[in-house]
Amino acid sequence: MYTSQPIITEANKYHVPALEKGLDILETLAHTSQPIALTELARRLDRSPSELFRLLAALEARGYVSKNANTGTYSLSLKLYELAHRHLPERNLLDAAAIPMEEFARRTNESCHLSVVQFGKMLVLKEVLTPGSLRLSVAVGVHYPALYTSSGRLFLAYQTPESLSALLASNADYQAMNTEQQHALLARLDTIRETGLSSAVNENHLGVQDAAVPIGNATIGIIAALA
Repeated sequence: MYTSQPIITEANKYHVPALEKGLDILETLAHTSQPIALTELARRLDRSPSELFRLLAALEARGYVSKNANTGTYSLSLKLYELAHRHLPERNLLDAAAIPMEEFARRTNESCHLSVVQFGKMLVLKEVLTPGSLRLSVAVGVHYPALYTSSGRLFLAYQTPESLSALLASNADYQAMNTEQQHALLARLDTIRETGLSSAVNENHLGVQDAAVPIGNATIGIIAALA
């Protein structure tokens, strides 16, 4: 079963079972490349088919889920996509970034992508590909670990000391590091904060050098990373 592992706070510690089951369905369908049958969905969620049937019917009635009349399989509709693109903060950011990102890709012959933090991970909001014949693409909507990406470390570097301590205390990747590795990471974040640039060579893909810069104002908060 897919779970997004949101941060637990006073506001969301109260369980709403029916809502949580519905969200589990949507998240599982979002991470399934092909339409899925009720029995398979029930197996993945460790629920009974009868338990999910009414929830699926309600989601279908509200337009979030589509059911194939011939096969009886389920898939996501485009409603979540439409709702996401009506969200004003991200919409305004994407509108403002479109032309500068396209110009950057054209002038440098390099692809670029824009990311924000969500649930302690980097979420890719937009990418612009180089007009050249060789292109490196980063999928929009994908999450990446903050500690092992240039964009993620950039965000961590611009956190207040209190926020950074809280984020690292709940980060499984950081907790898995030994003391020497943790000190090395903190030193790296200090360098990023001083230079305003986060870069890495061959970290995730052989032959690729990543470089990320902050979008926003360090005194009031970084809102995105351009890599």
